[in-house]
Amino acid sequence: MLASRIATVSLLIMTLVASYFFATMALANAKYFYVTGIVNAWYINKEDPTESRYVSIRDIMQSSVENDKGNPHYYVTLANIIDWGIYKGYEQKGRVREVKQLLKTASLLRPSWPNTWVELARLNSREQGLNDETFKYLQQAVESGPKSYFVNYAVVEILLLHWQELTPKHKTMFYSQLKLTSFRPSRMGKVLKFAKSQQLVKPICLQITYDKHYENIKSSWLYGQYCESNG
Repeated sequence: MLASRIATVSLLIMTLVASYFFATMALANAKYFYVTGIVNAWYINKEDPTESRYVSIRDIMQSSVENDKGNPHYYVTLANIIDWGIYKGYEQKGRVREVKQLLKTASLLRPSWPNTWVELARLNSREQGLNDETFKYLQQAVESGPKSYFVNYAVVEILLLHWQELTPKHKTMFYSQLKLTSFRPSRMGKVLKFAKSQQLVKPICLQITYDKHYENIKSSWLYGQYCESNG
């Protein structure tokens, strides 16, 4: 009889604990979707929220992370919010170290997720330049998302920003990722537009001109607009 009661109580306790954790995770998820909805609206509508509104959204996302420490989406979202807050002057610049740690945590939770490696590469590139750490993040992004246009374009963009510093290994990565953006003219158009903003159209146009892989681009309107018009 006593053993039966102990088993019943134990089962009840386990049920209550499980219910608590499920409720906590559900709350964290609800907060996450609420925050992403608000932040997306800011971007789409080009809103400029007040500092108090920003702090409120940041704190809600922070509580999601605290309620469920195993969800990489929460860490990435909080990292992006704080990074935006630094840009707007709502946060101290020193918090960039926290942003980096949040992204690192997300990458550890889901190492096969290429977008997080791209975020780390962008951040490290911005703060420290094209050092070994930045290149390591680029490699991780390429390895985990070899067919992702988001990755292909991001790698090309980051390396273009540091064109004068590129070593042979950097250029090998650059040209391999450039090829992967050429399957659709619209995607190569985005690359050429960015390259033009950096006054670096020439090295890409040389590839399009002399590499048969780019025949579809050479025969498109892009070649005339970006390459022939630039000599």
